[in-house]
Amino acid sequence: MNSDRGISPLHRRPQKEPLGAEKHGIPQPVLDPARRTKIETDPDHGLWGFFQEQKALPTPEEDHKHGRAWTVEELRQKSWDDLHKLWWKCVRERNIIETQAQERKRLQPGYGDFEANDRKRQVKWTQRAIKHALTERYYAWQEAQELAKIDPEVDLSGNGPAYNPLSLEEEEPTVSAANLATTATTTTIAPEKQA
Repeated sequence: MNSDRGISPLHRRPQKEPLGAEKHGIPQPVLDPARRTKIETDPDHGLWGFFQEQKALPTPEEDHKHGRAWTVEELRQKSWDDLHKLWWKCVRERNIIETQAQERKRLQPGYGDFEANDRKRQVKWTQRAIKHALTERYYAWQEAQELAKIDPEVDLSGNGPAYNPLSLEEEEPTVSAANLATTATTTTIAPEKQA
């Protein structure tokens, strides 16, 4: 036993009054299940979002029942809102998978690692495909802005309507192939010089 127990390290003197645990007895656990206090939880509690169907661990069969990853081709046809919702569904699914991994580490049941890793890989591939589709949209937007700068029918100044179509009789090809070629060369990214 430490002879300095209870002595203040700052003032080097013992406490004037006993510790709070000495006044009151230490609570004893209630071992009889009939005498335990019933704890009621909200079935819609937010922390249940980290568990699938309010279970700590699914069986390997339940864990193996998952779909495939979304492809970039499928995601190109989705709206911005759909991609946003799907991204956060994937984040939620990854949280569930990580929670189950922690429970699996704690309980050590000896199963479920392979199935969980497969699910995690599918979710990551979907998130990668979402990023790919959004990057393509961003590059298409940049190219459209460059073309709009040289198109006489498009007004990007913010004064008046943005699109003023010429009538069919007045329409003349004002954008030549040479202008498009110079625009295309200015928008390409120069390769990096090797050191």
